[in-house]
Amino acid sequence: MLENGQERRAPTNFSTELNLTQIIKTPTRITATSQTLIDVILVSSTALVLESGVINTSISDHLPVYVLLKLKAPKMYINLKNQMLGELINNNNNNHNLYAFYAANPKTSTLKAIPREFGATDLCKHNKQWRHVQHLANVFWSKWRKEFLPTLQPRRKWQEEVPNLEAEDLVLLRCKDVAGNEWPHARVIKAYKSADGEVRKLNLITTRDGAKHIYTRPVTEVVLLRTVHELK
Repeated sequence: MLENGQERRAPTNFSTELNLTQIIKTPTRITATSQTLIDVILVSSTALVLESGVINTSISDHLPVYVLLKLKAPKMYINLKNQMLGELINNNNNNHNLYAFYAANPKTSTLKAIPREFGATDLCKHNKQWRHVQHLANVFWSKWRKEFLPTLQPRRKWQEEVPNLEAEDLVLLRCKDVAGNEWPHARVIKAYKSADGEVRKLNLITTRDGAKHIYTRPVTEVVLLRTVHELK
């Protein structure tokens, strides 16, 4: 019995009492038992709420961290978990995009590439769920390393498409043992195309001390001065 003559209400469901059901969305993986345990944890703070009639400021000391996160910053929580980390993948090779919340809520229906140390049957064994968890962690960190980390430090090399060098192009040949203002001029004899159609290796002819020299150099060791079309 309270001082005003009002009877104390039994704290049967803390989430319902505070009308938090629209704010706190129970994860799909939390069972009924887990939800009951969460309510038991929150019941310890109901006295502060029922006696005052409003949410007491000290109630935050008793709430779990994840509840405070969703109460104080729901928009931030949603924006962070839906933020795409890697580049957009749009193909039919069972690849999926990497999101910030993927580590906590992976899309298991699309994870079909099983590491060698774990078999496909391990995903169905309830007595070895740690293998399932380890598999999901391996997939996440593999995508993190291959898709997200390279975006933190983009390289200027091979970032933009430029026309391939052709025969008879005039270039400047880089020489590590020669000062920059003494790099020799060279002419492209032959351009070698890779399997993807890009030129990465050249045959060059240059003159030094009155003698002609032929070199094979990668395209990164030359600087284009004039194309064959500009020389005509």
